[in-house]
Amino acid sequence: MRLALLALTDDSRRFSPRKRRVADRLASATARGESRQTMLCAYLALALLVGLAGNAAARALVADPAAAIVIAAVAAREGAHAWRARAVVRRSRSQRRTHAHTGH
Repeated sequence: MRLALLALTDDSRRFSPRKRRVADRLASATARGESRQTMLCAYLALALLVGLAGNAAARALVADPAAAIVIAAVAAREGAHAWRARAVVRRSRSQRRTHAHTGH
């Protein structure tokens, strides 16, 4: 049952490029982030599906932990990306406030 549910979830990958095109047409950073999130979730579901399927089909006991390592690496990468993006936004806001107070 879990494998079937994950297989259906993985089908969401096909919607992400469409979301990205719409986001680009709208010039919407929020929609672009949503399309990235959709793709990320789909890839994480695929990694989990491969791990569970490998574990169930071949009794490959390393498949599930290997999938977990992939998921953790992707999560760490995305977290670092979000952290850097947030720092850029803060820096930009700070610069705007400085310019507003100095009259430039």
